[in-house]
Amino acid sequence: MSLLGLSEYQALPPLEPEYPTIPKSATLAFLISLILPGIGQVYAKRQTAGWVTLAFFTLFFLASIGALIQGKTAAMGASVFCAAALYIFGFLDAYFAALEYNQGISSYLIGGNPRIACILNFLTNGIGYFYLGDRGKGLVMFVGFAILRQAFLRVTGNNHWFNDLWIILQAVLAYDAYRVARKRLLESFPQLANHSWRAATDGQLTPAVPISLAIVLALPVIGLVGLGGLAQSATGIRITASDVQSTPQGIAYTNKDLGVKLLLPDGWQISQPAEDTMINAHKVDQDGECKILLLRNFSWRSPEGFQKAMERQIAKQPGFSVYGHTNGTLGSLPAVLMRVGVGTQVTEQIATTKIGMAVYTLIEINHNNDDSCASELDRIRNSFTAKR
Repeated sequence: MSLLGLSEYQALPPLEPEYPTIPKSATLAFLISLILPGIGQVYAKRQTAGWVTLAFFTLFFLASIGALIQGKTAAMGASVFCAAALYIFGFLDAYFAALEYNQGISSYLIGGNPRIACILNFLTNGIGYFYLGDRGKGLVMFVGFAILRQAFLRVTGNNHWFNDLWIILQAVLAYDAYRVARKRLLESFPQLANHSWRAATDGQLTPAVPISLAIVLALPVIGLVGLGGLAQSATGIRITASDVQSTPQGIAYTNKDLGVKLLLPDGWQISQPAEDTMINAHKVDQDGECKILLLRNFSWRSPEGFQKAMERQIAKQPGFSVYGHTNGTLGSLPAVLMRVGVGTQVTEQIATTKIGMAVYTLIEINHNNDDSCASELDRIRNSFTAKR
């Protein structure tokens, strides 16, 4: 079949293996790759695949560390996910590459390795088909999935369940690429259908060992996808879920998604919040200005650790100083309180509590250190409630 004028794969006639004079140890290739992904493939005479695996594994590993330092949870999760996938691919491909080398078929797998096609499709949504020579199919899948992803993102608003579904679609593409490549391998070497390629040779590990390890290591990777969804749900704030109503007690703010409620005194105004901010509200009178910011973040840290990190950032800003830490409450929840001075006219109090992996931080700002402002800020902090 031809698509858009791009050439497709042409089947090869059955080929005869070219047995090496010095075989490679599949066990050694497997063990080397456990230490450093890619080197086992190089040992098994799969140099290009090995060096590329090592390069990209290192790239994603360093990217995950950089994202962790910068606090970019989504980027860290994506980088760790790709690095883990390449690590698993590395030791699987090294083990089977050594077996294939010993069976004399290694040189015939260039451009048709089932495992390379599988990992390419899993990480890129279609590039594995290009690798197999099905450029028409690869182009359709790559472009089609990119369009489909954008369409789903517009509809779902980047809901974390969409990411879980997308992983399943990637796995389906990966399996299809492996199936196609494996079928072609048996077309060229029909004797492999009942060959000892699947069983251990003398002194070698059975394929069950690397395959079982791959399954065991894949489980935390799957958990990472769920963690990414948890992180997104812990930080994501839908403005459309917010509701503001005037009541006899004051201005009631509610976020229906998160079960967050806050009661503001009359005279307060709520402004459009930033991306990670739930509430940005203030009150201006002749004595000064009162202001609050309510933030919601995802963090492994305890409230104490979270505030310590905030303190380090505050210390870098000119004119800011931290001069008090106490234990207190945010609504009915136990919280850590930190007092911050900005020059001589502004006082901030930062209250931090944690529910699950979600960290809530209420920043209270009192210009001119007004007593009535301080009283209203206390009322707002005590009115805080959130769904556990």
